[in-house]
Amino acid sequence: MQNTIHTYHDVRNRLYKEVEYRLSNYRLMKLEIAAYEDHGLYHESMTQAARSKTSERRDDTAYVALRRAEPTRRVQEMRDWVAVIDTALTEMRFYAPALATILTAYYGIGKPDEKTLLRAGAVRRRLMEQLCIGQTTLYRWKNDCVEWVKSLALYRGLVNPALEFQTGVCAARQ
Repeated sequence: MQNTIHTYHDVRNRLYKEVEYRLSNYRLMKLEIAAYEDHGLYHESMTQAARSKTSERRDDTAYVALRRAEPTRRVQEMRDWVAVIDTALTEMRFYAPALATILTAYYGIGKPDEKTLLRAGAVRRRLMEQLCIGQTTLYRWKNDCVEWVKSLALYRGLVNPALEFQTGVCAARQ
């Protein structure tokens, strides 16, 4: 079995890779959520009106259609991850501005053009010059950024390390 997790370090590495995957795909998740909402596939007030139990007549056809239009589990999971990453970025800007700089530049969260124009090596060199740090410190701070996001994801229940250790598979992408 490829995805089997045997030790604590396997769980820790799997969670780290999951958070890095979500950070790398942050912009894509935001675009997909925006596309989902722009096409009118989901509107909270419409579903609440269709669900209302106080109305004497409920349109069952509209209720079924709106029920199908509710966000899928995948879209809701993307919304949760975007909220976690945004919260982490806000906290980092307040408590550790250098980490926020690394998070925005390294994963291209804040500035979409810069990520596409610069290769990973150029981003690293620019960050080392801008923050006056060495390569080891940059990697350590990058890991701190990922750990910060991971702790918020654990707090919000987006990942469950105990379940991953028991079942042996990554619970975040099931």
